[in-house]
Amino acid sequence: MSTCGPSSGADCRGYYTGTVYETFVTGREDWGSVCSGGRYDDLASAFSNRRHPGVGISIGLSRLLALLLDAGVVTPGPQTPTRVLVTMLDPEHHFDAYLNLARRLRAAGVPTEVVLEPGSLRRQLAYASKKGIPLALIAGAREFDAGQVVLRDLRASE
Repeated sequence: MSTCGPSSGADCRGYYTGTVYETFVTGREDWGSVCSGGRYDDLASAFSNRRHPGVGISIGLSRLLALLLDAGVVTPGPQTPTRVLVTMLDPEHHFDAYLNLARRLRAAGVPTEVVLEPGSLRRQLAYASKKGIPLALIAGAREFDAGQVVLRDLRASE
C-alpha cells in the first residue's frame, strides 16, 4: 500500500490539489500517519459535469487500535459473549440432554455454546479457555443418572 503525503516522499500532485496533512502519535512516528487528508479541487468530477472541490480525511483505525493496545490504554475483552460451554462427554447417549441443558441456560438469559464436535474433555476445556468462556458445564452418564451436572469455573480452575 502506498501513501501520498509529505512523509511518504510520494508525488501527490495528481491526487491532492491543496493542503495535505498527516498526523502522528508523538513518540511513535515510526508507526506512520494515523490520520491524513487533504484538499481535492475536482474530487467529484466522475459523478457530475461541474467541478466540486472537497476535503477528505482518513483515520487509520487499525493503527490507532494497535497503538492503544501496545500502550495498555485498551485491553482486549473476551473473544466471545458466551458465558457457559456445555461440554459433551457422552453424545452418543445424551446428545438431546446436552442440547436441552443449553436451551434451559439460554432461556434463563445465559449466553451458552455447545460443543458439537466432541473430543476429550481436556480439549473441550482448552477450547473454552482459549475463547475466554468462563464456565464449563460437564456431565457424563454418571451425572445424568444422578440428575446432576458439574459446573467448572475455568478462571479459578475449580
